[in-house]
Amino acid sequence: MLRLFNRNSLAARLLIASLCILPILLVIIALALDKAFRSSLVNAEQEALQAHFYSLLGAAEPDNKGLQLPEVLDQPKFNLHESGLYAWVIDEQEHLVWQSESARLTLALKPESFAHPLAQGEPQFIQTELSGSQYFVYNYRIVWEFEDGDHAFDFYLAHTASAMEKELKHYRRTLWIWLTLLTFITLFSQWLIVRWGLRPLAGLARELSDFQEGKAAKITGQYPKEIAPVINSLNLVLDSEKAQRTKYKNTLGDLAHSLKTPLAIVRSILESQSALGESQSKQTIDEQVNRMSEIIGHQLRRATNVSTNVNQRLTNLHSISARLGGALEKVYRDKNITFTNSVSEDDCSLIEEQDAMELIGNILENAFKYGHQQVMISSEKDGNNITLYISDDGPGVSADKRSAILTRGARADTATAGQGIGLAISIDILSSYGGSLEIDDSTLGGARFEISLPSH
Repeated sequence: MLRLFNRNSLAARLLIASLCILPILLVIIALALDKAFRSSLVNAEQEALQAHFYSLLGAAEPDNKGLQLPEVLDQPKFNLHESGLYAWVIDEQEHLVWQSESARLTLALKPESFAHPLAQGEPQFIQTELSGSQYFVYNYRIVWEFEDGDHAFDFYLAHTASAMEKELKHYRRTLWIWLTLLTFITLFSQWLIVRWGLRPLAGLARELSDFQEGKAAKITGQYPKEIAPVINSLNLVLDSEKAQRTKYKNTLGDLAHSLKTPLAIVRSILESQSALGESQSKQTIDEQVNRMSEIIGHQLRRATNVSTNVNQRLTNLHSISARLGGALEKVYRDKNITFTNSVSEDDCSLIEEQDAMELIGNILENAFKYGHQQVMISSEKDGNNITLYISDDGPGVSADKRSAILTRGARADTATAGQGIGLAISIDILSSYGGSLEIDDSTLGGARFEISLPSH
């Protein structure tokens, strides 16, 4: 389970992404459902108050005294004190014409406090605060024809929002409980799906381990078609590696067989040197040595250029840097560059001296080539690694070109002569020793190359 949450694990990445995205999606869904449910409740309130209005309108009768409504209505809540459902009728002079029994003692709920002038036949539905509580209010203006002319009456109906809020609160609690449960079910299901989906990769890892231990010659398992091309490519690589080892073995055998004859001739000359003249013996030995040199060169050209460096000696980096810096100061004497060697005299690396000369020399030469007045090399030791910092005060390397110039043949400056392979050669040398190369900005104003090498 701990491996599942390794930051380099595909399963961990998928689950962490789900943990980040799924709650956000569920919150958005919850808010959308909450808004939709609340909107439906508000619409239901409006429709209910509208129905009550039509009921009041049907019970209203005009007479010589004005508009008359019964004291007791069919809806029981209109007849109960503080029932939460109230009704008023107001004339055009804003005088109270009628009010329900439920509103009679509710003096704080005076429609004059929230009345708004309306046109004839224009309804109004709002949610407002009355006496410290939330109410839904429905308002409608009706014009009646009397003997003395037309008169307008405003019908006001109010219903408390507390019932709706309780229902909405219960809905929200239930919604979050189910969404939380759905989140855990979804994450657990995805965990099972990820484990099942990535199982072929675990099998591939086991087969590769068997190959490294010599238990298998290639990958033979059955894998999904999505990764089948990868398996085929891996088998090609493994076959190529096997063919390469065979080629090394054959080359060494050919080399040993080819050297047998020249070595036998040299041994014979040395054994019978007294019988031959010194001049003739030397000439013969020179011929055979040249022949052996040609044989070795021929066999090396047949072998690939991939090599493995196994070094048992430590190379002093301070002395290498000093020798290279002194030589480059002479080469670039016209630029009057000041070279500073701050590498510790005790800093050594497990690298062949010739490789160290090639590696550091390529990068130092670039620093002298592009630097203006200063080039500096320093070192820092951290555990089993030593990092060399080569800095200059030149134009530097922009961030978008740092990766490109590390490839063979690529150059950041095409105006300066060169083939663009020095850094690539340095990368090849570093890779054979498990080192690395990075490019950053220098405190001198130019580029800083960071070379990481093993110290043990």
